[in-house]
Amino acid sequence: MLATVDSRTSDERLRDWLIVRGITVAFVLTALAKDLVRADWGADTRPRNLLTGADRLLGRPCAGLPFALVNNYGPTECTVVATSAILPPGDQECGLPVIGYPVSGTTICILNDLGARVAAGEQGDIFVGGPQVARGYRLRPDVNTERFVTIDGARCYRTGDRGVWSDDVA
Repeated sequence: MLATVDSRTSDERLRDWLIVRGITVAFVLTALAKDLVRADWGADTRPRNLLTGADRLLGRPCAGLPFALVNNYGPTECTVVATSAILPPGDQECGLPVIGYPVSGTTICILNDLGARVAAGEQGDIFVGGPQVARGYRLRPDVNTERFVTIDGARCYRTGDRGVWSDDVA
């Protein structure tokens, strides 16, 4: 079920629409999700899971949120969702929320400027691998060479995003 156009442009109207319709699972663009997780949710709240993606999530869910927030990450070149993480409410850690674990069949590498895997806590470029990685851009061999690379014998996509490797993202 798709929310009405009017509901999709306001976090308050979308919250009300989700409650009235009894929606239990919803995917919401990050621009709305960042405000929905800070909204006042009454006792009649039915959502169990709110999934978000399509942009970088800059905040964490507030304490008392009555549903789980699932943060999804992945570029279009990798069939959209490459990693996913449930973000617990009230998490007061500093910095950006985690992007989570790779979804089934996906590999994630974070490499430094020399092309070596980074150690835990180090920053580098995010690469996504797996069968969902596109073959390349049509008629763009110059960009294909830069973005679609081989790592450990597997085709990977250089996302252009930076990340920090963590041994524990849960």
